[in-house]
Amino acid sequence: MKTSKFFKAFGLATAVTFSSFGMWLVNQGSASAVDITPKGWCVHAGSYILYGDFDGDNRTDALCADHGNGKWINYGNGRTWYKQSSWCTHAGAYIHVVDLDRDGYDDLECRDTHGSIWYEYADYLGKFDF
Repeated sequence: MKTSKFFKAFGLATAVTFSSFGMWLVNQGSASAVDITPKGWCVHAGSYILYGDFDGDNRTDALCADHGNGKWINYGNGRTWYKQSSWCTHAGAYIHVVDLDRDGYDDLECRDTHGSIWYEYADYLGKFDF
């Protein structure tokens, strides 16, 4: 299943398509994944970045996750959040961003290679209770 969302990054509309294989940014103008990710952020070994609108303000937020115990969010409005959590860090696990409950806040889905699925729903501030 694919779903598309439109975000504004640096004043340019950017189409983002989510699918079961990950997320792709469709470039428009000069906006790209590099443009909406702070330089030097989420570059440690084993880390990866996912994009969504976790706090429902129609701005792109960046989630940095790793297979250690950290989850960080840089919100599009300048706020930040960190939580130490081992959620979705086991071997073969990967995270998808999707608004599971259609409340306007992107949530997280964890799947693993064994076919198991776990969900975490964003609260009204765009935070997660892992």
